[in-house]
Amino acid sequence: AAEDFMLLLVHTHVVAAARHLMSNAPVTCVKQLAKQVVDRFVHIPNLTTKAAPSSEDTIQLYATELLSLGLLWHGFHDAI
Repeated sequence: AAEDFMLLLVHTHVVAAARHLMSNAPVTCVKQLAKQVVDRFVHIPNLTTKAAPSSEDTIQLYATELLSLGLLWHGFHDAI
């Protein structure tokens, strides 16, 4: 049940990110859309910045972390 929930959570975040990007500019290729989702929403840690996120950024930070770790977990799950 935990794996099913995790997959559902990751998939819903990917769909929400894709819908957000498609509302700004139409995309004709799924591969292009996937690249845009990863480029825009997958977290790449900045090790030089030590400042805590502001209260407005915490929701975005949570969603970005969930998407980053969820896609990583999804890749491992597919490999198994």
